[in-house]
Amino acid sequence: MIEGIILAAGYSSRVGENKMLLTYQGKPLIDHVIETMQKHVDHVFVVTGHYHQEISELYKNKKNITILYNRHYAQGMFSSVRLAVSKTQGDMMIVPGDMPVIFSSTYHEVKQTKKLIAVPIHNGKRGHPIYIHKSLRKALLEEPPTSHLKAFRDKHDVDWIKVNDPGCILDIDTKSDYQKLNTSLRSESIENANDC
Repeated sequence: MIEGIILAAGYSSRVGENKMLLTYQGKPLIDHVIETMQKHVDHVFVVTGHYHQEISELYKNKKNITILYNRHYAQGMFSSVRLAVSKTQGDMMIVPGDMPVIFSSTYHEVKQTKKLIAVPIHNGKRGHPIYIHKSLRKALLEEPPTSHLKAFRDKHDVDWIKVNDPGCILDIDTKSDYQKLNTSLRSESIENANDC
């Protein structure tokens, strides 16, 4: 069993509004993340925080989706990761909710790994989704709350999987990112993407 974790608890401060619900191709950004992920997992956990009410209203009655409210969301993304992981039983795939154009093939390639952690790479940049085997669940939950996912990841032998997928490194952090997304996946937006 593989369970998906979508991180959607942040303030969207650089956008100035709830970026998860910004429209792309007629649907909220997070819809695209959920729909692609659902092709590859048995269940999806969406972790909310600052915009809990808005997001939970959209997905509260959806099949195979559980909304988790992170009351400690101000502590950062790792608090959301820990909350979701505490609810899982199987292997995990983790992705931020503002990455709407990850190819379905990237999810497929990542979950084929024989290692305990797998991360896609495009043009030398590390992206999402991150695969974590269920045997690491206890270790992740024992990680200090002040830690972060990258620190945990780097303690283990990671399968770095090269993919031809610019979407795996493209997150929507600003209005400019969103405008580029709605125009096209141009090279400059990829070159400026964060190395996760």
